[in-house]
Amino acid sequence: MSALLEVTNLSQHIRVHDNWFKRHSIPILKSVNLTLKQGHTLSLVGESGSGKSTLARLIAGLNRPTEGEISINGEVLHYGENAKRCKLVRMIFQDPNTSLNPRNRIGRILEVPLALNTYMTDRQRSERIASTLKLVGLLPEHAQYYPQMLSNGQKQRVALARALILNPKIIIADESISSLDVSVRSQIINLLLELQERFGLSYILVSNDLGMVSHMSDQVAVMHQGEIVEWTQTKTLFESPQHSVTQRLLNAYYTDFKK
Repeated sequence: MSALLEVTNLSQHIRVHDNWFKRHSIPILKSVNLTLKQGHTLSLVGESGSGKSTLARLIAGLNRPTEGEISINGEVLHYGENAKRCKLVRMIFQDPNTSLNPRNRIGRILEVPLALNTYMTDRQRSERIASTLKLVGLLPEHAQYYPQMLSNGQKQRVALARALILNPKIIIADESISSLDVSVRSQIINLLLELQERFGLSYILVSNDLGMVSHMSDQVAVMHQGEIVEWTQTKTLFESPQHSVTQRLLNAYYTDFKK
């Protein structure tokens, strides 16, 4: 099976001031290469500041890369091609309390991507919103609710519905599951797996919840100081970690698991 997503030599630098007249560049992501197949899940793990969220945002098109390419189905996606990219890659952010506009009803939140990126009629948009809400375990009536009227778990389902509304190929979840209560987290994980099986979705998970990573992932990429230091099949990584960073993360996970 050929790769759905290919990331080639992807880098991002930031410019910092030494003084009023001089600036220099600091690499925060360094020549990253990876691939993702359709229907598979890749998890990005690493210590805080390792670059995993930066990589996710670059793939989603939220940040401009300094160097490198991102392609889906062999077609290079350039920064700023939002109309093309948002139909292929969608992102679920960490905190729905800040990513969902509290002044808009759920229906309006879900309608905006359709209005901006499709030629659907009002009726077609309403039907898509209702069917997508049902797909994530909510009711069509929830379209009339405001975000603050929902529980955290329901808000995350709305965030997932917004990611699904344009039928993307890839969904990126940046720590959007780990913050939920254990029971709600299990429900969302099962929902994600059901949707993946049904639609052939590919996921990129940014998470340090290694229990969830081991349950959901086909592959894991371990990041450290802006680089991928280990990238392999999930089972292989948990059974035989090679890099010291991976070993440290797994040791911390098993220590916490035993408590």
